[in-house]
Amino acid sequence: MTIAPAPQPRNLDAEQLRDIERFEIAIDQYLKGEISEDVFRVMRLNNGIYGQRQGGTNQMVRIKLPAGTITPEQLDLMGRLSTEFSRGWGHITTRQNIQFHFVELTRIPALLRELAAVGLTSREACGDTVRNVMACHLAGACPYEKIDVTPWAEAVFRHFVRNPLGQRLPRKFKVNFSGCSTDCGQAMFNDVGVVAVSRTNDDGSVEQGFRVYIAGGLGATPHPALALEDFTTREDLLPTIEAVLPSTRCVAG
Repeated sequence: MTIAPAPQPRNLDAEQLRDIERFEIAIDQYLKGEISEDVFRVMRLNNGIYGQRQGGTNQMVRIKLPAGTITPEQLDLMGRLSTEFSRGWGHITTRQNIQFHFVELTRIPALLRELAAVGLTSREACGDTVRNVMACHLAGACPYEKIDVTPWAEAVFRHFVRNPLGQRLPRKFKVNFSGCSTDCGQAMFNDVGVVAVSRTNDDGSVEQGFRVYIAGGLGATPHPALALEDFTTREDLLPTIEAVLPSTRCVAG
């Protein structure tokens, strides 16, 4: 029997730099008319860049803050980027992103390299991809939480960013984490809502895990999510989200 080798950990830093190099080439090709608007639009959105409607080549850049966390170094960079590349300010979104408008298209690779240097990315912040993975704003500090969901949200982000499974989805796919039944992450209105819970096993031990909800949505036809199962173990969380990825958008519409 042949035993498959263990998967090697992904080098997200190297992947990000290759991403930026490819996008820089695509920008040049687009401006020279060598690739069409439709082709470039998919590439632009997958890199977290929205076109603006004021004419010219100004863009909006959306930056992911996985689990809603940001370090002092990263926050200081946001202030500098807003001045050097945008209008002196940005926006913090309800899904824990930061957005800068009026960024000239040809300057975007330089901005993306600045982000990479402090461990941030705009990759898949737009488009039909797995969007920014959110977490409760009290994660790690809530007295009622069953688990600090921050590392779990970050693990989901790292697993799905640039993952081939999530590049051409039917629609955008949103994941949110809550540490307790108060559900600050609003699991019922996300494609996948993960709520930390605990259960008592037959031997009397208490096990921490998750309750996973799927196919929630707002928009024109809002509907609450469905409980997938009462308890998902910590080991099964990533495989569970991966398994529902291609089907949840079909349920949610």
